[in-house]
Amino acid sequence: MMQIFAAGVGFVLGAVLVYSVFSISHKKRIKNIENQLDEFMDGKDFVPSFSLSDDRYARLINNIAMLEERYLLQTDSSRKTAKNNAEFIADISHQLKTPLAGVKLYCEMDNGSHSQKQIELIEHMETHIKSLLRLEKLKAKAYELEYKEYEIKKVAETAWEKLKPLYPDRKLIITGNEKMRCDAYWMGEALLNILKNACQHTDANGEISARIFRAEKSLFIEIEDNGGGIDENRLESIFLRYTRLKNAGNQGGAGLGLAITKAITESHHGSIFAQNTAKGLKIIFCFPILEGHLTVL
Repeated sequence: MMQIFAAGVGFVLGAVLVYSVFSISHKKRIKNIENQLDEFMDGKDFVPSFSLSDDRYARLINNIAMLEERYLLQTDSSRKTAKNNAEFIADISHQLKTPLAGVKLYCEMDNGSHSQKQIELIEHMETHIKSLLRLEKLKAKAYELEYKEYEIKKVAETAWEKLKPLYPDRKLIITGNEKMRCDAYWMGEALLNILKNACQHTDANGEISARIFRAEKSLFIEIEDNGGGIDENRLESIFLRYTRLKNAGNQGGAGLGLAITKAITESHHGSIFAQNTAKGLKIIFCFPILEGHLTVL
């Protein structure tokens, strides 16, 4: 009886040992797959790793590697397409700048009754060409952004200083402040475009509010005017190129400002959207807060 009991205990202990070894191996392989995905998503490993084994784990690893490979091919194709578009726009811009400069010179020399209006139209076209070129270069990631830590409130205040001479009767109220790693110049351009749009849609002596805050692992910037908002059906399209909103009148550009702002936001890994409120139109920036540490090499 004791021998049978001992054999039973031995069998149970052996089964437990086998299970433990299998469980440890199972966890280790799952952890390796997780690490592989983490490194790929963090940009540390851009070479998909395939397995030569023939089991379920290998099939899972190979399926993940195939998805990574397709993602890289698609990303590379999109990057090349954007680069080709930027080069195409740059070439057209170069071809247009020279004749426009010549026409402008002749208008200035002519000094006729319509020369001033002609010069204004030429300058408007030059501005349009520059904006279109900037948009395509941003989308193609042709600009090298310099990321440093800045207080967003100061970036917004600097942008507002540029607008005050144009809209001396508008008032900006900023609440909250957070630090963010960004390119101060381009982030300032994004905020400038939104603040300018808010000024154009706010009546004289109107008020614009900006709110900066954190929520969980995201940083938000909300800019709201009191101009009454826009048609709900147009909310999703205002960040498309050549979209101009009501009340802009002759103050508005070619409808590229908000598209440029969207491109700048995305270059900072953020998103932007609009919504109507009781007061007017609110533009909301959302940026992920990427926690990290500098490594001294």
